[in-house]
Parts: sequence; structure tokens; C-alpha cells
Amino acid sequence: MSWRDLLRPLLPRFGKALWHRLQGDAVILAYHRVTTLPPGSDPYRLAVTPATFDAQMEILRRKFRPVSLYQIADSLLGGAPLPRRAVAVTFDDGYADNALEAAPILIRHGVPAAFFVTSGMIENRDEFWWDDLERLVLAPVRLPDRFAPAWAEPFVWEANDAGREDLPAEGAVFPRGISKGRRELFLRLSRMLKQLPREEQIARLDAVAEWSDFGLVREVRSNRRTMTATELLNLSRNPLFTIGAHTMTHPRLAALPPAAQREEIEGSKRDLEALLGRSVGMIAYPYGDPASVGEAAPRAAREAGVTCGFTASGGYVRRGTDPFSVPRFFAYEWSQKEFLYELNRLL
Repeated sequence: MSWRDLLRPLLPRFGKALWHRLQGDAVILAYHRVTTLPPGSDPYRLAVTPATFDAQMEILRRKFRPVSLYQIADSLLGGAPLPRRAVAVTFDDGYADNALEAAPILIRHGVPAAFFVTSGMIENRDEFWWDDLERLVLAPVRLPDRFAPAWAEPFVWEANDAGREDLPAEGAVFPRGISKGRRELFLRLSRMLKQLPREEQIARLDAVAEWSDFGLVREVRSNRRTMTATELLNLSRNPLFTIGAHTMTHPRLAALPPAAQREEIEGSKRDLEALLGRSVGMIAYPYGDPASVGEAAPRAAREAGVTCGFTASGGYVRRGTDPFSVPRFFAYEWSQKEFLYELNRLL
């Protein structure tokens, strides 16, 4: 075997790394939660355990260059180039564990982070719709065999193990023992609720609660609550952290008329500025995929006076990236080895 044969497997990796270094590429990670949830109660893998997150941030500090979103924005607007192997950390939604669990770990490692907060959920007595849905469909021991609500569009579900829909592309993780029929119900309701405004989501969740006879008590579970105003204020006072907008009610923006999109973006920015007493210059669009963001939302963000808008479309940040469509990669419950592999793969 020649030396060329020995080196050939290494060339793609080093060639890719050199390319990203020459391009000045940076990566933004999008988290949601840092907490420990009961097994099977996190079907969309939103939570990373504190121990795992601590290990990830230790690797990030040792092997990469943590940067703030202000550094990202400055570079995109013509300022100083980003350092090699730059990585930024962000959180979406505004769960309380961001302040209680994630922030102390970030402070200990000296890693800056941005928290995009759904302003209408601060101090809220409702859970996010996906948490309500998990409690109603996946938690009960038994469900009635048929669900046919009187909604505007036909919706009929019957319990069976045939399963007409597979796991979603984003990869939900269901509890052991959940049949294909119940899994199908969860996915169908999830895809439907994602398209609706908050008021309609609540009405339909109430209908599911009445049917399931499980009872959707309007009392937020301690491990599903969002930040209080005091927790958010305390978080914002740390110079490591940036607070950004995430709309008022977490809608799928592309499903709304342009005027409603503007109100969601402007209202969230306005509410957070009133609470924090400072300017809020960044927004992360809910869900973050191109189909959910659409074309009108970035324009509305620009018109609202936002400096940067962030998606979750899985791309690199480099000179020339549209400041109102800045991509991010989702981060998950990866071990240190897996986390290092994923970031080395990207950078």
C-alpha cells in the first residue's frame, strides 16, 4: 500500500476543514432546554440533561472558540472577521431551566449565549402546545378507541397498530409501549396544531382533553414552565448573555398573513424591551425551517428594526450570509465524544 493510499481517507476531512477555515465559517448551535425529563416525555428531543450540557460546554471551551451573537452580527455587518472554529450557543422558547440550569453551566465555562424568548409565555399559566399534547396523548394509560372532533376540517382517528404515518423527519422519540396508532395520533395532531394560532391551539387541546378524559388542568407542571419576569431580568443582567425575541405566541409565521407576522415580531420586541429596559435587536423565527419562516418574516424583522434574524436551517455563517436569515444547527443529547465529532464534522 502506497503513502497516497494511506493518506487518501484523511484528505476529505482535512480538505473540508481547510475550506471552512479559509471561508471564515462559524456555526451557531440551537438548544431549547437543559433539564432532566421523565423517560418518554420528550418526543421531539428538546431537552439536554445538565450533565451532558456541562460536558458539551467543556469541550466547546477547550476545542473551539465560543463567540457571542454580537460578534456574529458585527462580522456580518462588515466588522472584524470571526475567529477560526467559532461557535455560538443559543436557546429558543424561554423555558425556566435556561436560567436555572443552563446559565450556571455557561457562566462556569465562560461561554456566551443568546436566549430567544416567546414574550407571551413569560409568567404564563399555559404550557407550550407540544407539552400539553405530550401530556394528553402519550401520558394516559388508555385512550378511547375513536376520536372524531367537530372541527372545520375532517379529522378522524381510530386506535389500531397499523400506523399510517412513520416517524417525522426531525426524529421524534416515543415512550416504550406506545402503539403505532397512538404515535400516529400524536404526529397528526402535532402537524395540525403547528399551523394554528394560539387561541385555536388551546381550543383544540381542550377538545382532546375532554375526549381523552385525562383532564388538561390549566396548571403548568414545574418541569414545563417558562421563565418568570424576574428570572429573565436576572439573566439579562449578565454580560455573557443576550436576550432576543421569539415572537409573542410562537406561531408558524408563514401560516399567518403578513400583517399578523409583523405584529408577532414587533410585539415580541416591544414587550421584551419594556420588561428589560433595553433594546432587543435579534429574533429567532419559531420552528426555524424555511417552510415555517417563509419570505415575509425576514422583511418584517428588518422593518421592525431588528439587526439579525435566525433560522434553524442547518447552514454555516460566513461573510455574505443574509443577516435576516442566519442559519443554525440544532443541538441534542450528545455525549462528549459525539459532540466533538459533530462539531469537527462541521468545522
